[in-house]
Amino acid sequence: MAFQFRYKTVQKIRQNTRDEKRALLGSAMAAEREILESLNHLQEQLDSLRAERSSRMQAGTLQIHLLRQYAQCETQYLEDIQATQNRLIAAQSHTESCRFALSEADKSVKQFDKLEEKQKERYEEEERRKAA
Repeated sequence: MAFQFRYKTVQKIRQNTRDEKRALLGSAMAAEREILESLNHLQEQLDSLRAERSSRMQAGTLQIHLLRQYAQCETQYLEDIQATQNRLIAAQSHTESCRFALSEADKSVKQFDKLEEKQKERYEEEERRKAA
């Protein structure tokens, strides 16, 4: 009779859970990357706006209504950047919790792998004793 691990079904469930946690971590990391890219884009737009305003001020072609528009746009960019930074912090926290959940699920799978290995060694030892 061949070796059969008693907890194979439970082990398979734990492996599936680990795979789900890995997929969740991947999607959390992708979301974090997207937010970071959005933050970088907003920062680039703000820098461009400031450079344009500075250029016009140096050239002396900046009128008061344009200065107000620049100030409004800059305020909006700063608000958007702050909101995006808050989203990034939340996404990083979510990513970290997903990473921890994956770590725990992986530990559980490894425990069952070790248990299977030990039971298999005992089985093979018994088989050797019977054969001798």
